[in-house]
Amino acid sequence: MGYQKVNSDTPFDYVTRGAIWLGNAVQLSDFNVPHEKSWQARYDLDMAIMGIQGLSLSAAYVKGTGIDGSKIEKNSAYNWLGFGRGGKHWERDLTAKYTIPSGFAKDLTILIRHDVHRGNKAQAELDTNQIRIAMEYPLSW
Repeated sequence: MGYQKVNSDTPFDYVTRGAIWLGNAVQLSDFNVPHEKSWQARYDLDMAIMGIQGLSLSAAYVKGTGIDGSKIEKNSAYNWLGFGRGGKHWERDLTAKYTIPSGFAKDLTILIRHDVHRGNKAQAELDTNQIRIAMEYPLSW
């Protein structure tokens, strides 16, 4: 479970290039906009406890409400985003990850994600459906 609140007339900004470290920053949204309150429910399951070595599953749901970007200054770098009053949105992320435990392809990881984001116009992010497939293989030198 997680809860976060932004107490500002501007979004919580990125401190480094492209990285934001917030508990409710998930795959499609960061839930970091003016006056937003967001909560998260997440469950991770390592399937090794059921005899399936290398497989893990994850499900997360995040909901943000109370967005009010109406006080962003006209010359602000964030003004173009078009935040309004009464913004709300939600995101659901489902993940399956399998790492091959032994053999020729040992440590090859395959990740499949299904992510959905929905919201109203006042929160400034688009509705999105994504399926991502990633493969990772560590190289030893």
